[in-house]
Amino acid sequence: MVPEWARWQQSLSGVFAEIHWSPSAYTAQGNSGHAVWHYANSLASLRLEPGMVLHAHHPLAVVAARQWMARIDRRIPLVFTIHAIPSPNEQPVYYEALWAADFNVTVSRYVAEVLLQSSAVRIDAIIRNGMDAETRFLPRRLPPFAHGVRLVSVARLEKEKGLDQTARVVIELARLHVPVIWTLVGDGSLRQTILGQMSFEGMARRIRWVGFDRRPERWLEVSNLFILLPREEAFGNAFVEANMMGIPTVGPAIGGIPEHLIPGFNGLLADRIGPIGLARIIRDLYRQPRRWERMHQNAIRQGRSLTIERAVKDYHTVYGWPLSDLYPLASGSASPDDRRGRSRRSRKEGVALSLVQHIDSG
Repeated sequence: MVPEWARWQQSLSGVFAEIHWSPSAYTAQGNSGHAVWHYANSLASLRLEPGMVLHAHHPLAVVAARQWMARIDRRIPLVFTIHAIPSPNEQPVYYEALWAADFNVTVSRYVAEVLLQSSAVRIDAIIRNGMDAETRFLPRRLPPFAHGVRLVSVARLEKEKGLDQTARVVIELARLHVPVIWTLVGDGSLRQTILGQMSFEGMARRIRWVGFDRRPERWLEVSNLFILLPREEAFGNAFVEANMMGIPTVGPAIGGIPEHLIPGFNGLLADRIGPIGLARIIRDLYRQPRRWERMHQNAIRQGRSLTIERAVKDYHTVYGWPLSDLYPLASGSASPDDRRGRSRRSRKEGVALSLVQHIDSG
């Protein structure tokens, strides 16, 4: 997501974006020191320029950026975006990063509220994630809902995503004599459990598992209802991507999901409803295709409010904030020719940007 977002930064606002990855960070969960070292070393090639802002998307990147700044004896404004609720084991490094960053951003009000309740930290802004509505998640002509329910789920096949409960909903729909096919996009440790559950119930023909796909939109466009029942969700990118393509969504009233899933408008909110009750609600929707059609149109409208262009503009406002004046770079850190070249293009919009990003498999 971040490389794509960085490209949009450059195309929409002329901000120069340089991405620094840490290939070992995701696999080094038990060795955070090594990941921080890798991050800090990757920044050694960064050219210091007036107006520069560092933007980290992982707490280890924040820690590494501070170590790198201490090493070169410079202070550069540092923005930290928090994309998830930290687990108990992750909380110490998250809180260290929140204290170290100059400007903290969360992707949902839910994440902000949880962090503010659990520690005396500062949250400066909420900027919801943005998706590509121009080249990828475009409104499509979807399979008619009256001809059958084409469910789709896009997620890691792990316990926290609630796919065992989603499987129960599919089974109950079939028992209610609703023509249903479930396309499951993703992979994980629960794959055999879920496929075995469907097979045991005699529903093997009702599920189409396609594995992990970097372009889930090709499976979304042959579906007409997105469903995911996670037990925890900081924001819910997949819900927004489905909405952008005109697919109504079904999800629980937890985490950041209710911030973009409006019950009865662009989807169905499953609040304290078990699989049987939810299956009956979907059956009722199946019997009212005009209601689905309204949700289809509203989903497109809702999706357009969460585009990547909007997120870029929101972050651009953050970068243009007095951050760039907090720590003026020492003179001589960039040559006059460099300042007239790359950095002049950036200063026109207020900032030169470097991204410090953690690799995450999703």
